[in-house]
Amino acid sequence: MEANLQVEVHAAPPCKIFAMESLNDTSWVRTRADLVSYVRQLSQEAQAPSSGWENQSLDRYLEALSAWTSDMDGYFNNRGGEAEEIRAKRAT
Repeated sequence: MEANLQVEVHAAPPCKIFAMESLNDTSWVRTRADLVSYVRQLSQEAQAPSSGWENQSLDRYLEALSAWTSDMDGYFNNRGGEAEEIRAKRAT
């Protein structure tokens, strides 16, 4: 069965461009507009030929995101904390 999908594309409103010290600098992201700006800057950085991004395509990025999310408990354990999902289960 073939799916019939329709997608509406809307122009994004202009956003502020902030100078990031690094791709890990999210200290200035406080609002939805800030997040939009940050993600756009990440996108531009990823498209730069000399960016050195490990996952150069969407499918590779999504696979890496899936793997990281699957193992995020290890990330939180290494930082001395625990994932929100675990905290919620303990609270009940």
